[in-house]
Amino acid sequence: MSTFTFRNLSKCCLFWFTCALGHAACAADDNPPAGTTPEITTLGEANILAIVDEARTDNPTDTENTADQPEAQTQEPDTIDPDIIARAEQDRIRYAQAITELENSTNQNIYNPELTEAYLNLAGTLEKLSLFDEATEVYNQALQTTRIGNGLNSLEQIPILERMLENNQTMQQWDAADSNAHLIFHIARRNFPAGDPRRISALDKLGKWKLKSAEQELLDGYNNDAWEALGLYDNELELLEDKGDHEVQGVQMAALHLGKARAALALASQTFARPISDYQTPGQQTITTQRCVPVTLADGRVIRVCETVEVPNLEYYLDPSLRKNQEISQHLEDIREGIVLAYYALQEDGDTEARIALLEEVQELTNSYNTFVSDNSL
Repeated sequence: MSTFTFRNLSKCCLFWFTCALGHAACAADDNPPAGTTPEITTLGEANILAIVDEARTDNPTDTENTADQPEAQTQEPDTIDPDIIARAEQDRIRYAQAITELENSTNQNIYNPELTEAYLNLAGTLEKLSLFDEATEVYNQALQTTRIGNGLNSLEQIPILERMLENNQTMQQWDAADSNAHLIFHIARRNFPAGDPRRISALDKLGKWKLKSAEQELLDGYNNDAWEALGLYDNELELLEDKGDHEVQGVQMAALHLGKARAALALASQTFARPISDYQTPGQQTITTQRCVPVTLADGRVIRVCETVEVPNLEYYLDPSLRKNQEISQHLEDIREGIVLAYYALQEDGDTEARIALLEEVQELTNSYNTFVSDNSL
């Protein structure tokens, strides 16, 4: 696998990258005009579709014969089918009985996967009946049983926690969802080394959850959520860089780079929306200076007459805008770097379906970046 330098990708590389894809826009000039934010045109619609189509040729079953098939028509029923409710009620009784039998026949200090499966089946049935609070209680019982049998950092907790996370979000229990998303990543981090696909998957889920919280203002202190997401991706990339681990698949590296770029875009939007007053530092609004003018005397001599005057302190008024613009520029640079590195990582061998999904995410993020830059005249 190719080795990348994660920190020092200059802006001009974007334009070289455009040329490498055969984009005509950079034929005349390898550098963006001074004082402007470069637009990422590397993965235009035609290019990305060609890349995705090429990737799909290795896995044609995804699109085979879809042209002749009518579009599926799905409608949400106004009410749940009574037969479904009746079957769910029967399942509820059956799973509850199975749990009782398994609990009576199993040593409470020994993990029994059949008991955990029964708990999950019962919780899923309760969710079908919209009994989400009862489902939460069952999930907690399953979690407690698994911890007693396997320990606080056991991997067997993750399927339960993932179901709990879905339940939390359905019930809009945002604090509980945040705790469970963090716990999933904590367990993955304790069990898998940096770069392991299972660890990166858990990290990416947590990062996306934090960005959702930041965007929708779901948690107290949501303004810090995008920073936390950025730190998650950045720390993992630094660990891999320090290890010099070249065995990590391209799709895993791409997921990390895109995650960092998504966090940077969220931070750029937050920074742009903040008032200039947030960047004001204590200081003097005015300063004193000497102002001198030449004066001609009656005898023809010219002398300088000076006085001390108070004038506006330009640095006091200009520095906040400069600091804000520098912060936005850094976030935009992180976005560009992440997109380019993700694209290169996806040129490595890897799961075709995952590559397609991430290439489409590269295109989506590129469009979001260009829209942000254009809409805000950056």
